[in-house]
Amino acid sequence: MKRADFIIFVDLFVVVLLGWSISIGPSPVWAKALNETEDLSEPGLPVSCTVILNVQNGDNIQPVLNAATSKAQVGDVICVPAGNFTFTGKVPSSGKGITDGIYIKGAGMDQTKIIKQGSATGFSNAMIQVDCQTGQPFRFSDMTLEGTGTALVEGDLGLYLKGKCQNFEIFNSRFTGFGRAGLTFRGNVGSTNGQPQGVVYDNRFEDNYLRGLGYGIEVIGNDSEAWSTYPRFAPNLLGGADNVFIEDNYFEANRHTVASNNGSRYVFRCNQINDNREDAAAIDAHGKASWDRGSRSYEIYENTLDNSPAIIAGVGIRGGDGVIWNNTMVKGYQEHILLWNDGGASSYPRQDQIRELYIWGNTYQGGPANVEVCTRSWCGGGSVTNIIQENREYYLGTPEQAATDGATNAQWGIASYTSYPYPHVLASNSSGTCLGGDLQATNPLEGDIDQDGDVDIFDYNILIENFGNTNCGNVADINGDCKVDIFDYNLLVTNFGKSSATPTPTAKPTPTPTPSPTNTPTPTPTTAAPKEVTSNIFSFTLEDLTVPVGTTVTWVNQDGVQHTTTSGTPDNPTGVWDSPLLSKGDTFSHTFTKAGVYPYFCRPHSSFMKATVTVVE
Repeated sequence: MKRADFIIFVDLFVVVLLGWSISIGPSPVWAKALNETEDLSEPGLPVSCTVILNVQNGDNIQPVLNAATSKAQVGDVICVPAGNFTFTGKVPSSGKGITDGIYIKGAGMDQTKIIKQGSATGFSNAMIQVDCQTGQPFRFSDMTLEGTGTALVEGDLGLYLKGKCQNFEIFNSRFTGFGRAGLTFRGNVGSTNGQPQGVVYDNRFEDNYLRGLGYGIEVIGNDSEAWSTYPRFAPNLLGGADNVFIEDNYFEANRHTVASNNGSRYVFRCNQINDNREDAAAIDAHGKASWDRGSRSYEIYENTLDNSPAIIAGVGIRGGDGVIWNNTMVKGYQEHILLWNDGGASSYPRQDQIRELYIWGNTYQGGPANVEVCTRSWCGGGSVTNIIQENREYYLGTPEQAATDGATNAQWGIASYTSYPYPHVLASNSSGTCLGGDLQATNPLEGDIDQDGDVDIFDYNILIENFGNTNCGNVADINGDCKVDIFDYNLLVTNFGKSSATPTPTAKPTPTPTPSPTNTPTPTPTTAAPKEVTSNIFSFTLEDLTVPVGTTVTWVNQDGVQHTTTSGTPDNPTGVWDSPLLSKGDTFSHTFTKAGVYPYFCRPHSSFMKATVTVVE
């Protein structure tokens, strides 16, 4: 009898499944053996399932998945059907981990959901542990792993890859509610130690947080291997395939989006980051502190970062070497790129500290991003500036520029840099569109949704009405990725006010009395002497006002996006007043006690949201 011709029922006895002997506990479960023509090919890679786990919605899936993976062979594809499943314990139940070289595939990120029960913590109690020992690629896709949620506990882990994992592919999945990390790589454990290498793409990492912990992705290398393979000032350190590549993912409400240590090497590119929790850097690389070695290298580029409320830094680097370029920071970072050293700054050079870092092309609120060496007490105070200095440890420009202008440390080894091809060659299901990073539109009318020749409030209203739509071909899907989302919003805002007749932002008449979004409304005169004036922030427009001395102006945000009212100009804020980010319906007031002309602007939209308050006697 062919194996595709029968269904095997399992209940308290040993059976043979695809030639495997499996012992199953007291819960009745069943699995179906398939021939090679049957598959679960959508969404994700076209594949033929070796096994489909047949469990019912609400079942505890752990014993079934544990049984299948414990007998899996290299090349097997274990398919998990749609449903919401509970999960107790871990997979595997004992041992170092399931084998690499297999593929675990769900029915879709929102179709297959596995929810952890209980509070077992620590690396040894990750939900799914993979022991990379065969050298064959491990694949994981199309499902959600959910941790303990509001009862977050330290050491709560989702997917954990151990040892020298090669050419792995993790995509189209969600990792949420884990106290330590949704996804962890650790090269110094498992049957075969070594640097992990592969690609993580098109995933969502959300609400992975515990005070002091909580990472979307944690990359831990193999102690000194990376440091011996790529010693200080090695010319081949950057641009190669020997990295954990993290690209085209969405991160929200984690502590660090990515954290690294112990000889780690990672490339973080084309990702979208929203609202990291706790006052910590959104993107992180540790130096030598709690692990034997610090991070070895990082390449951080073409990402978009946006935070409410403000946190300490967009990118925080504490050790190792690398490049940081063309990242777009929208708002919410006290420091844009912050450099310091784990373990203090008592001597120079400190082991594994920053020695060769190139930074260029990064922006914050439309202007150049700043680069600061930390002088706070918790990072070593002013002593850090003795061991991390511009043109000695870091250079504000490309390696090519540094090599030609004579400003670099003579020991620096990277004279030129080319990033690894995008999308990653292993990312077989990638859309191939870098959706993070610099979202400046190349077409000046990108965002003209109604195709009337202007990017204006009517296009904005259409986008808001369709926000969240995931149907391909939607009129508001500006970038063509089959989703109306923050990327489309950013493209529209970038070109707001542009016209086919006038490629630079100019005022234009509208059929309604809505103020022009490019800020040329008529100043509002006041013939009496009111003590209070209300000014609406609407349609991406701030009002010009004329008021008498002693007037309190109250700004009210009427838009569906956040704005500020900030005195001065984008290049020269005066500090007379500066509101927090105002959501729809929020207000902010300031009383004018002296005559004068007070320019003001919106911090998130400083390129075009500007106005003036004129105060008269």
